[in-house]
Amino acid sequence: MAGNADASARLRLVLPIALGLSVLAAAALVFRYGHYPSAADSWSYGFYAFRFRMHGPLHDFGTVRTYGYPLLLLPLTFLSGYEPARLAAIAGSVQYALYVAACLWLAAGLRRTSPRWALATALALLLGPLGLALVTDVLTEAPSLIVTVLLAGLAVRLDGPYAAGRTEAALVIGGALAGFALMVRPANLPLLLAWNGAVGLGLLLAPGWAAHRGRLLAATISGGLFGAASWLPQFLYNWHVLGEPGVLPACRLGGFQVTFGALVWKYDTVMGLGAAAGGWYTPNPLFSGHLEAGEGWAWYFAHPFRAAATMLAHLFLSFDVRSPFVYLYDRLPWYGPLVRPLYWAATVLAAFRIAGLAGHAIRERRWSVTPAFLSMACGAILAINAISAIETRFNAIPLAVAMVVAAEALLALHEGHLRWGWGRWGAIAALALLLTGAGSWVERTGSASLPPASSFNLPRSLRCVLTAESEQMGDPEVMRRHDEEMAARRATP
Repeated sequence: MAGNADASARLRLVLPIALGLSVLAAAALVFRYGHYPSAADSWSYGFYAFRFRMHGPLHDFGTVRTYGYPLLLLPLTFLSGYEPARLAAIAGSVQYALYVAACLWLAAGLRRTSPRWALATALALLLGPLGLALVTDVLTEAPSLIVTVLLAGLAVRLDGPYAAGRTEAALVIGGALAGFALMVRPANLPLLLAWNGAVGLGLLLAPGWAAHRGRLLAATISGGLFGAASWLPQFLYNWHVLGEPGVLPACRLGGFQVTFGALVWKYDTVMGLGAAAGGWYTPNPLFSGHLEAGEGWAWYFAHPFRAAATMLAHLFLSFDVRSPFVYLYDRLPWYGPLVRPLYWAATVLAAFRIAGLAGHAIRERRWSVTPAFLSMACGAILAINAISAIETRFNAIPLAVAMVVAAEALLALHEGHLRWGWGRWGAIAALALLLTGAGSWVERTGSASLPPASSFNLPRSLRCVLTAESEQMGDPEVMRRHDEEMAARRATP
């Protein structure tokens, strides 16, 4: 009890300092994006949000995106006017505020049972460089991280004693959020599967739920239905505008990602001041030849040993954080030697800590929703990363979890609850240094183009267009008309 009291006092002392530092960092990031704006995906979300404002919600948003994130940005366009840079600043600020609120709410739930985990969560999430860089940018990773934190907060409350009404409400809200996450970003499928998988196990295994299983099952189904209802606008858009009913974008990029993953281990987007964005690739040295966009799976099965090594390389590089930014104006920034070892140290320390906690839970036969949800989500994300050409942002959720667990391990060490010998700490330090060095070495193999012996085709039958209008007039003409309409709207009082 005294330990919890000390941890609570430490939380009250440290949290305001961490929050202040986090606010300063977020302000600096929003300022940075004003001078070094993101492009490509980030630009497209603002493009669709402004089109929604000018022509109505869900107006022709092409075949590559879902409607969720542009719709979330739509209200902010009334604050920004028809100024993309102002929208980016407002969106980054609002997203950061929501992220902070979600983190504090999660920490408040954890504080009831473990002030140490509450403090670790707050410190890692509020100060993690990658998370801060993503939530202040105009990218779907921002609302995805917010939804993940909210789902974790709901899971923490589900792990508490059953409370009539509140437990059912948590299940309904969680199911709705997990369903809508798919409309924000189709790659959020792991969140949807993990939430429902963890809740399903809870219905079977949680002792406190046994007497209320009928009510909780009904709440779970209701939440799932609310989440599925958010797919209806995408379904209707695909059906009426594109003639292809479905709840995911008509452009099927899954086969492309798998094929690209055979050619490339990792890629980044490098910006030049005043120049277009370009790719920076870490090619797969185990591949050479030509593939059509849908032939990636065939290569994996035809070359199992090379495929296994390629998958391990994808996973390794998904934890190798070269920069917290998605769009790089400096490929070798001054902070690179700080960020990479930070995340490798956190990842290795978290792996050791998770192994110990999992072993203890198995011996004690303890089970709860929160670790089940997070482990399922991270496992599914890593499974997708293993077969895809990755960007660091694709691994944002597992990296955030690693930072939280590593922070908890350090706090447990400080409190005297973690008694590892010097040998284990030496192994952690040596492994972190080895992985940091390996990541630096692999980075040197990158180039601005794919090797001449490696190529792939994106078939013409794959409908991947900025807008449906692009199929008739082309993307350049669509963008030119959009720019003219934006300028005319800005000129109108």
